[in-house]
Amino acid sequence: MLAEVEAKFDFPANIKYWMLQSIGVKWLNYKTSLKAEHWDSRPVQEIMEAIPAEVSPVQWCQLVNKWSQPQDKERAARNVENAKKQKYPHTMGRVSCIIKEA
Repeated sequence: MLAEVEAKFDFPANIKYWMLQSIGVKWLNYKTSLKAEHWDSRPVQEIMEAIPAEVSPVQWCQLVNKWSQPQDKERAARNVENAKKQKYPHTMGRVSCIIKEA
């Protein structure tokens, strides 16, 4: 992805780190949206066969295999439970947020 950007645009070398971070966040968000749209209570084999048009079959199989691993399912369930426990969700981006309870 970085090679594609470098081929099309001229930019200072000192922003390469920022670009890599930005690409990584976008890739993570894309995988999250794929899982939200396509991962449900159907059998894994059925999900694997329903390849989204914009995803390569090899990458789709790798994602579905990862999502179906027991440790990945346990981590996802634990994260859902932890998210439900938050009293004060962090909504300020990268700015640190300290809330003192009265």
